[in-house]
Amino acid sequence: MANKPNIILIIIDCVRWDHIGAYGCDDGISPHFDALAEQGGLYLNAVADGGLTAASVGSLFTGLCGREHNAEAAMRLPSEPPVLAECLKQAGYHTVGVSANVYTQEQLGYTRGFEVYHSFSHERSLWEKVARYWAKVRRIADKGGRWCNATMLEHLRACPRPYFAYLHYNDAHMPYYSPRPYLDKFLPPDVSAAERDATIKAAKRIFQFSATYTKRQLGIIKRLYNGMVVYQDLILGQFVAGLRALGELDNSVLIVVADHGESLGERHLVGHGFGLDEPIVHVPMLVMAPGILESGLQMEGIVQLRDLPASLCEVAGAEGLLPSAAGTVNILSARRPTDGHPLAFSERRAPLPERVAREQPRHPDFDFALYGQDVQSARGLRYKFITWANGREELYDLESDPSQTRDLSTDHPDMCAGLREATEQWLDSMQPAGEAEQGQVSAEVERRLRGLGYIP
Repeated sequence: MANKPNIILIIIDCVRWDHIGAYGCDDGISPHFDALAEQGGLYLNAVADGGLTAASVGSLFTGLCGREHNAEAAMRLPSEPPVLAECLKQAGYHTVGVSANVYTQEQLGYTRGFEVYHSFSHERSLWEKVARYWAKVRRIADKGGRWCNATMLEHLRACPRPYFAYLHYNDAHMPYYSPRPYLDKFLPPDVSAAERDATIKAAKRIFQFSATYTKRQLGIIKRLYNGMVVYQDLILGQFVAGLRALGELDNSVLIVVADHGESLGERHLVGHGFGLDEPIVHVPMLVMAPGILESGLQMEGIVQLRDLPASLCEVAGAEGLLPSAAGTVNILSARRPTDGHPLAFSERRAPLPERVAREQPRHPDFDFALYGQDVQSARGLRYKFITWANGREELYDLESDPSQTRDLSTDHPDMCAGLREATEQWLDSMQPAGEAEQGQVSAEVERRLRGLGYIP
């Protein structure tokens, strides 16, 4: 690459790794992602630092573990830890962000370091909002993907080089609908529009749907989710085509990664509000970096989202990130299993007690005793250890049981003891980079968070 490369970070929110063709899915629903993976490095063992956007994007921006940057507990990104955009800006990069995700807004601290930042939820006139409402009712509107593409490409046409572009899609995020014809693409003929829409409505509240869905509803949800992934992949392909038309790919490092995945019936859960199972924290990730990574590489080392900022700063010659107590690896060098982390640690913090107290009487079938507590996981190449705040432990062999259906903790007490000690040492090393700043959430942000099921 000549001079400093542009850096383009694309987040495909909620996309599961096992719904991607490059990872073995044979449904043909991700041709654009698959084509990109053939031109760069595909990461076979990329692990999110948490199960929610706040935790994962906090790590993608700061290079810190979730408990270090504390964004999940604070419901905002604290102001103290330096972020990737700030470091790249100081290194001479123009920084631009475009996001359709309600969490990554200025009010919640995620726009630090960006010279230009566009947020989908706030950049529409009253008439545009009315028109979009009716488009959603008719199921012809997306969740911001087309707007994200147009907004980012328009800016990049005149953007100074080098630049750091952050693009956050939300088209695979619940509610479980996509624009026609993708909405009904995978649904069987016996599912009526009324039943489809009733299922979408029921699934909007994560607590409620996790407690009450039927087998038939789950089948509808899985098919609707596939339609969302197909549409998200199409939007990704259209943006990359726009980059090619601008001649931007030869001198750019392009990263495509999910911040987390989605549960589709595992542990009787739907969504991504609870737990750290593989459908949630094992994420798809690819990197195209001409002159740095050869085409078609299979990157076997365990990497985490928090490894990305330091790796990108190294490419850009940027400095200023705080080091994580857990250490980082260079994702561009994680080709062999031994090049990555020996263990990937993830954490999901307990829901706020006020939320549990409010929701528990409404949904008596939901297991608040289990999911209303902190949970950590330690994932190696083969085994995965999960420990809950109440002392419950689980152990899975991902090689023979990738769906995590057989708990082996009682069969391997010595292995559990070693992984328990490693998890405790990891937790003990964590020091929050800043105070847990509880931000005031605007009425619009609160409405959207409630609509997605994040708050009661």
